[in-house]
Amino acid sequence: MLIRHLKESIERAEFSLNLELWFGEQTNGNVLTLASTRTLQLNFHPGRGLHYHLPVLFDYFHLAAVSVGIHASLVALHQPYIK
Repeated sequence: MLIRHLKESIERAEFSLNLELWFGEQTNGNVLTLASTRTLQLNFHPGRGLHYHLPVLFDYFHLAAVSVGIHASLVALHQPYIK
């Protein structure tokens, strides 16, 4: 019973990954400015884990794209230690 509730709680959890594109001038390499951001919503399943491989296009103005690979798995689940 407890395992099923834990599994359902993990499946309902919302995971997101924020990707940021930063820009720096060649002449002034010490200053970076945030050019664009993307937020990816990730679906995690306790039995299958999380496996994504996708291209991310930031925007048409900057013409910047990256290929992102994300992998995760649930290795162990422990009850918190409470005194």
